[in-house]
Amino acid sequence: VPEEVARTQRLGYADGHALLGWLRGESGAELLPVAVELGLVLERPRAEDGTSDYREFFQDRLIVPELRQGRPIWCIGRTVEDEAPPPVVNPGASAPAAGPAAAASSATPVRRPRPKYLSLPGEKPVMGLEHVSGRRAAFLGQQRPFPFDSWGIANADAVPADAYRPLAVAQCREMSRSGLVEIAAHTHTHADFRGRPDALRDDLQTCVEAIRSQFGIERVTFAFPFGRKALGYVDEELMQAARDTGVVCALTTEAELVDVKSDPFGWGRFNAYSWDTASTLAAKLGGWYGWAPRLQERLAGAIRGRRP
Repeated sequence: VPEEVARTQRLGYADGHALLGWLRGESGAELLPVAVELGLVLERPRAEDGTSDYREFFQDRLIVPELRQGRPIWCIGRTVEDEAPPPVVNPGASAPAAGPAAAASSATPVRRPRPKYLSLPGEKPVMGLEHVSGRRAAFLGQQRPFPFDSWGIANADAVPADAYRPLAVAQCREMSRSGLVEIAAHTHTHADFRGRPDALRDDLQTCVEAIRSQFGIERVTFAFPFGRKALGYVDEELMQAARDTGVVCALTTEAELVDVKSDPFGWGRFNAYSWDTASTLAAKLGGWYGWAPRLQERLAGAIRGRRP
C-alpha cells in the first residue's frame, strides 16, 4: 500500500498491546468498558481469581477504518499475510513409534486458520460513502472495485485486471439491448435510508435520471437497498418516496409471490443462485420458499426475547 494512501485513509496495525496499554493507563482507564462494549477489546474472567483478562479483538491485523469527517466510525481488520500452508507429509516416511511420546505428539492441537477479515459487531456502514456522496456518478463507469467492497479493494490487484472489475457502461448498454437483461435502479449510493425518506427520494432521483440519460430507459424499475421490511429498510414512507421519483414499481427482498392485490411498491422477489435448478426455481415460483425468511425472523425474535 502506498504510504500516501495509508496516511490519508488512516490505515493502521494492531499489535495487540498498544491499545490495551493506553486503556490501562490513567488517560484511558475509564474508556476500557467502552472499548469492551464496542467489541474492540474482548473480556474474559480468569478462573483462578475471578478478575478479568483482556485481549485486543484485532490483534495482529491491518486496520482499515471507515472515515466520516476525518474520524473513524467503524473498521475491519485483515490478516497481515495469508496463513502458511500445512506441512507436507512424506508418504514414504516410516510410521512413528508407539508409546507415551507418540501419543502426546499426536494429541498436539492443530491451529485453525484465522479468518482473513474481522469486523466489529453491529450494523455495518456503507464503506467509502463519504467519498462519493453528492457526486453525480457515484459508481457508474468505475474501473476499480466499489468503495464499499472491502474484499475487492484488498484482493483485486492479486488477479488479472479483467477478472475482477465492475461492468463498464458499454457492457451494460449491450446487455440492455439484448432484451435478456433489465437495467434497473438500486439508488445512487446504496446507503441505509431507514427513517430518511427525503434522502431516499433525492438519492433515487439521481439514480433514475442517470439510467434514463445513459441507457434511454423511461420506465425505470427499482429495488430497495437491503430490502427487508422487518428490519425497517422498507416502510410506507420509503415506498411513497420511491413513488415520488417516477419509478414504476419497487421490489423488496421478501420471498413473497405477487398477486393482483399486492402494492407495486412493496413487491417481493426471489433470488436466483448458481446452485439453483429447474426444480428449485419452480419451487420458488410456486411459493414454497416463502417460509424460510419468516422462520429466520421468528428465530431471531425468539433469541432477542431471551436476552437479559
